[in-house]
This record gives sequence, C-alpha cells and structure tokens, in this order.
Amino acid sequence: MLEKNKIAILIPARLDGVRLPNKVLMDFCGVPMVEHVRRRATLNSSNANVFVVSGDKEVLEVTRNFKGEIVQTFDTHENGTSRCAEAATELKYDHFIIAQGDEILLLPRHLNSLLDTLQANPNFEMVNTVAPLKSNAELSDESIVKCLISKEMKIITMFRTVPMKSKGDEDFKLFYKVLGLFSFSKELLMRVSKFELTSFEKVESIEQMRLIENDVVIHALVVDKSYPSVNVEKDILAVHKVLEIDLEQAEILKAIINEEIQES
Repeated sequence: MLEKNKIAILIPARLDGVRLPNKVLMDFCGVPMVEHVRRRATLNSSNANVFVVSGDKEVLEVTRNFKGEIVQTFDTHENGTSRCAEAATELKYDHFIIAQGDEILLLPRHLNSLLDTLQANPNFEMVNTVAPLKSNAELSDESIVKCLISKEMKIITMFRTVPMKSKGDEDFKLFYKVLGLFSFSKELLMRVSKFELTSFEKVESIEQMRLIENDVVIHALVVDKSYPSVNVEKDILAVHKVLEIDLEQAEILKAIINEEIQES
C-alpha cells in the first residue's frame, strides 16, 4: 500500500501553445483556466499536494497570487511530461499524477479514483485514465486521442486517425478516449526524460507513444465519462456550455467561485 503523502499532483502549463496560444490564462467565469484546474485538483480526497509547473513567469505569478504552490522550470520543453520530469527532481514523492493545464473540466472524483489505484498498486509505473467514446464522430475527430485496451486493462496503442476502415455505426465502442490525467512513478519519469523521440509519437503527436514504443506498460483506468479540454477555439464554447447545463460541473464551479470570493 502506497502512503498518501508519497503522491503529488503536477499541472504543467505553458503559454506558447501551437493551436491556441496563452490558453492556460484564458478567463472562464472570472478565473484563469490553469487556476480552475489547480482548484479542482486541490479538491482531491487524499489532500495530495498540488503544484503548477511552468517556465512562464506570467503563469507562475498568477498561481502565486492565488496562493498556489509552484515549481519553476526551464521555459522550453518538448512536452508536459518533460517539464514534469524536471520538476520531479526537486520534489520528494514516489509517484506523480499529471493533470494537463487545459483539462478545465477535470472531475475531482476521477482524480480520487486514480489516487486510489496508485495507493492499491504502488508497483504500477504508469496509469492513464480513459473514458468510453460517445460516437463515431469522436472516433474520427483527430483532436481526440484514442486508444485500444487489452483484456488485462493495459493500453496497447494510441492514435488520432482511425487505424481501421470504419464499417459500422458502433465502431467507436471498440476504443476509448485518452484523458489528460495520468500518473508516473518517479523512477519512470526520470527514465522517460532520457528517451528519444519515437517515430509514431512524431507522426501522431502523442507523447505517451514514446513509452509504448519503449515497452513501458501503461495501465488503463476507465472512468465513466469525459469532457472537452481546450485545444482549439471551438472548445471554448463547448466548455462554457458544459458549465451551464451539467449539474455536477455546476456544483464544482460553485465551489471554485466560492473560493474566489473567500480570498477577495
């Protein structure tokens, strides 16, 4: 059994996003996106410490102003995992959960499920949360990373473009959506930082493929549902719509806004 205080939550955030620059500081209901993610992460039931990890002074300053914990890294990194690997060298934890800075609709209960999985299985080097796809439209959407899972709940491969000729109305049920919530053991995170860019990772722009192509086992944790993250302009409206009509999301938003009021 892994002790609760041996797990930390990291939120990598950068301003120079290719598809939507400065998105992590976009305002949603009066709170920057990265702060939404941080506050949701702090709602975890294990009281795990949460750190925003960035090389951008603006991001770090925003988090500091909201009394959040930060780790400053070099300003240039090839991906969030690399950034978190640098941060991990300064932090004394055995496992790190990474919640991407654009996962503004992160559910704390999904985070709790991942924490529970790590505490029960401390030998798992990596776990990635996944959720069922909703339609063939999601299956063909290249902005969504999908995966194929084995019977032992291990991720076989990930992809953006469908690796099969779709024939049926329910082909989407064969695959899962990969969520931006996953975990590394510290030892693996240090090893990954030394792996070279792999062929399929480069083609599909999926950083987890570097691990799969290096024979790292990624365990799949299936959660009940997924929400849009903010990758392109249209996702902004989708997120606002979810915050308006989803009852669970509305309750979480209320807790976040109440925290804003209490701090002011």
